[in-house]
Amino acid sequence: MEVSYHFPVNYNYNNRPMRQTFEGFLVENGAFYITNKMDLLKSQNRLSGNVGAVEMSEDSYFEIDEPSDWIIVENLLKQKKSKGDTNLETLFKDIKLLITDSDGVLTDGGMYYSENGDELKKFNTKDGMGVQILREIGIDTVIITGENVELVKKRAEKLGIEEIYMGIKDKASLVRKIAEDHGLKLEEIAYIGDDVNDLEAIKIAGIGCSVEDGMEQVKKTAKYVTKAKGGQGALREIAEIIIKRKCVQAND
Repeated sequence: MEVSYHFPVNYNYNNRPMRQTFEGFLVENGAFYITNKMDLLKSQNRLSGNVGAVEMSEDSYFEIDEPSDWIIVENLLKQKKSKGDTNLETLFKDIKLLITDSDGVLTDGGMYYSENGDELKKFNTKDGMGVQILREIGIDTVIITGENVELVKKRAEKLGIEEIYMGIKDKASLVRKIAEDHGLKLEEIAYIGDDVNDLEAIKIAGIGCSVEDGMEQVKKTAKYVTKAKGGQGALREIAEIIIKRKCVQAND
């Protein structure tokens, strides 16, 4: 009986580096093949002639051939979405108005009470600076809230926000009206929310956003999810993206 021996081309069991430090080999992923008709007919092989390769990211290696592949690809896409668009300045390039919810976005969603029973809210000064800088580059901020609390009105006045709508149940209809009043397309509006009553507004806005600790359904619907939680500078984070885009446009 003839015995054949096989040896690995890139593995030495006496010298096994940690997986994280192994440089590995390039692997054919089948994403695309480019050849010409004559070479293909002559060789009867999609790889022929002078063969070159284009290196792609590791994520591109996955294909959906089995049910388990679907789970891997789905989670990779979710991870990519959670990190936001890879070119955020482009994503926000047409934004001319920012609309935000109050509780859960400008605040942490908590309800605080003094010994006298007075309701208190915790806002973030970073968001205030974001509103100010946006105003300086010609972008106004509007607050839409389902609450009807004087504290929110006072916060808007302190920030110089002239448009504040309180006790609103149908936020999407109001967003459409605001767009019309400002002579804007919905695509030119960014909206920040955190809960299910923001869903329809998030869907129709050009860039619908959710804070990091928003409801899961809201985060799945949003085009951008902030790294910051509500009340921790989420509005400022989005303001910075818009500001960077305006700087790029000014330098073009």
